[in-house]
Amino acid sequence: MPEQTEAFVWRGAGFEAPAQVPGCLSAALCAAKIIEPPQTGLNALRGEWTAGREWALYGRISLPAESERVFLRARGVRGEGTLFVNGADAGRFGQGDWEKEITAFADNDKSAEISLRFSAHLAEGTPRRSLIGVYGGLSAQGVNELKITDCYACAAMQDGCGLAEFRAMLAPYVPGRYALRLAAVYEGEVLACEEETLTLRCAPTEIVRRVIVPVPQSWRPGEENAPVLLRLTVLRAGLVCDDRVGKAGFREVEFAASPAMQPYVNGQRVFLRGA
Repeated sequence: MPEQTEAFVWRGAGFEAPAQVPGCLSAALCAAKIIEPPQTGLNALRGEWTAGREWALYGRISLPAESERVFLRARGVRGEGTLFVNGADAGRFGQGDWEKEITAFADNDKSAEISLRFSAHLAEGTPRRSLIGVYGGLSAQGVNELKITDCYACAAMQDGCGLAEFRAMLAPYVPGRYALRLAAVYEGEVLACEEETLTLRCAPTEIVRRVIVPVPQSWRPGEENAPVLLRLTVLRAGLVCDDRVGKAGFREVEFAASPAMQPYVNGQRVFLRGA
């Protein structure tokens, strides 16, 4: 999904600096010449005053049209604090990847003002304060009838064929019949695709779906491998409700009895570090 952000800024300690999303506070402060590049000389020490200040990332984000529910999807957040949407407190946020429903706060059908107010009191082990930011991006997702909340994909070799598995948690908002489509794609080519219908209640539902790939591309140890993309799409009345993509690689693992249970991946001997 393309990023749907525009004109973000960092504000704090009496300063304002244009922001890039994805990006971090340190880069924005350097670009605005508020602090010197921390990788030069003793500049990192001179810029440590930023660690004791509260900073906020402000901007507007485009909202999907005609959506009954709107979720803010954040990827690669470093730092924690409070999320504000159109000036209203939308709850706490943490580090990493997360999603928050902002339907009740998104009173404009085209865009919403987003503010991530990072706390100056960070959890133990959090990196230097000036490195807070959103490293993966922000986007808005519209959901009408169903949302995929969690997913996990894996693949393995079995009797010369590939077996791809996709686990997901579905959150239906409208009961009824849905179509589930699972496709395995490698470098733009659809290797396999299966579709079925499923009747769901308005309750979280875990599903496990598998698809057989006749001639998979084996994962090669020690080399760059293009991943197999497993895309799960959920439709209702022919319209896509939500979809997720997982990455996996086909591999066959065995342990030789000699010497010393040496592992082999797709027939090639591999060495484990730190095991």
